[in-house]
Amino acid sequence: MTNYPQTEFRPRVVEPIECIKGGWNLVKDQYWLFVGICAVAMIIGGAVPLGILMGPMMCGIFLTLFTKRRGQPIDFNLLFKGFDYFGQSVIAALLHIIPITAVIVCAYIFMYVGMFAAMFATAAAGQDAAPIAGIGFVLLFLLFYCVILWSSL
Repeated sequence: MTNYPQTEFRPRVVEPIECIKGGWNLVKDQYWLFVGICAVAMIIGGAVPLGILMGPMMCGIFLTLFTKRRGQPIDFNLLFKGFDYFGQSVIAALLHIIPITAVIVCAYIFMYVGMFAAMFATAAAGQDAAPIAGIGFVLLFLLFYCVILWSSL
């Protein structure tokens, strides 16, 4: 058996406001360059389904931030150095995207099955479908967004 050292739990070690200030101080002198890098990365990363290119683009963004943190000069071409880590970054992106996609697809299936079930039930009862369908739609809408919010946690 291995004896692991006891780690002391220390609350409030990470201060979010200080992290945001540090990030702003890192990029503020070349803010628009970083905005352009992020915009191009999101456009290229979103061009291919399942985030295949999102992984290399995120690696490129992080490479520019790490280079800036080391005090070295950055340029726009550093964004595309993320493709040097294509295999690893695609695996990481898929591990992130596949569970989210599975939850969203299940939520859509649940929403449409419920919607059609409500339509057929009101049609079979011979009632005016507007009030019942409206309530059913609101409930399905709320349930759908609860599932989406739950999946993002």
